[in-house]
Order: sequence, then structure tokens, then C-alpha cells
Amino acid sequence: MATRLTPLRVALFPYRQAALVLCFLLVAATAALAQPDPLPSWNEGPAKQAILAFVRTTTDASNPGYVPPNERIATFDQDGTTWVEQPMYTPMLYCLARLRALAQEKPELADTEPFKSVLSGSLERLAGLPMSDIVKVYAATMTGMTVEELGGRCGSGWKRPGIRAGIVPTPNLSTSPCSK
Repeated sequence: MATRLTPLRVALFPYRQAALVLCFLLVAATAALAQPDPLPSWNEGPAKQAILAFVRTTTDASNPGYVPPNERIATFDQDGTTWVEQPMYTPMLYCLARLRALAQEKPELADTEPFKSVLSGSLERLAGLPMSDIVKVYAATMTGMTVEELGGRCGSGWKRPGIRAGIVPTPNLSTSPCSK
């Protein structure tokens, strides 16, 4: 059965087309304005909302809490959020590998504590070292080079498989939130 055009329908026809175009434009504009979630791997909750609110506040130039880019500093706690801490912290894996290379260049390290304990390969001996000895290992393996050299050494080591074959490939030692 055909729809019969009445004078009222004929008069409203242009408005109906305009209403359809307006609805389409509203839907398209809403989709265009939709912002992707900047922290997609984070669970919804107070912590995520606090971070997003802080970023909005400090990056909005019209907000009293605005912080200019050259004054912004980011700090991260090494608590297992950004990288693994078990069986040991990721930087320590680098130090162990670097110490082995240093011992090739300086054989006297193999006879000097705490390096002797570390080079023994015994996790028990490594775990028993006091923090002052761990600091010595860090200092010996991360000093005496430029920042660029350290970055190059760490970067190239990051792409290689883990220190102990079969555990975890080194690139998998960071968490998804770390890359956000």
C-alpha cells in the first residue's frame, strides 16, 4: 500500500531530511570527539582516576595547578609496578652480566669480595650480600662510562634473551603499565 502524500507531509519533508542530517552529524561529531583511554591496561578505580585528574590539572594552562613542561619531573617507584622484582630487580640482571664482562677485562675482580661472591653464580651467596656490597656491584658496573654508553649497553642487553636461559626473555621483564 502506497503512502499518500498530504499537503502537511509535503510541507514537512525538507525538515525531516534536515533532522536526519542533523542526527547523522551529531553521531559523527560524538564519535570524532571520543577520546581513547590513555591507560587501557589499568583497572577502573580511584588510583586511575587520581592519575588522570592530576594529569588534567597539571597540563591545562588555564588551571591554577598547571605545571610548565620544563618544570615537570616524573618519578617511579621500583616496587614491581614498572618492572619485575623477583627473582631480582631487572637492573641487577644487567649488573650480573656486566660484571662477568668486567671480570674478563680485570681478572683481579674474581678474587675480590663482593665480586667473587657474585661471580660464583650462587644465588644464595648473592642473596646473602649486605646492601653495601650490592651498591659496590652497582657502582662497579654502572660507572666509568657516559650516559650514552650506559644506555647503549643496557639497550642492547634488553633485546637479548634473559641472563639465565629458559627463565624469561629480558624484554618481557617490564609490565604493560610501564609502557603507557
